[in-house]
Amino acid sequence: MLNPDTVPANIDVGKITEIFLISASILVTALGVAQTEGLKTGISALALILTTLWAICARNVGADSAPAKILIWMPALFLVCWIVSFVFHGRRYYAQTKKTEAQTPKPVS
Repeated sequence: MLNPDTVPANIDVGKITEIFLISASILVTALGVAQTEGLKTGISALALILTTLWAICARNVGADSAPAKILIWMPALFLVCWIVSFVFHGRRYYAQTKKTEAQTPKPVS
């Protein structure tokens, strides 16, 4: 893990937020156009991983100003939203899978 004292001076929390926010926006769009619950669950899982990395990077850089301190907390908001999305779509996918299995005729041996 990075030590905030050893992070190069040219890395700031604003640039890290910009990089991860663009990726998160793409994933939100993908979630919006996804057709199946399985795909939505997978997108949510990928976004959880991305947001966790974002939170780690933002925490390790540190912040000197008030706006930078606010940017450090932004990944936490996204993390909560992606957890809710993952649980919601994961449960719907699981229920959909169970329903499909119940309707599938069993082969007679």
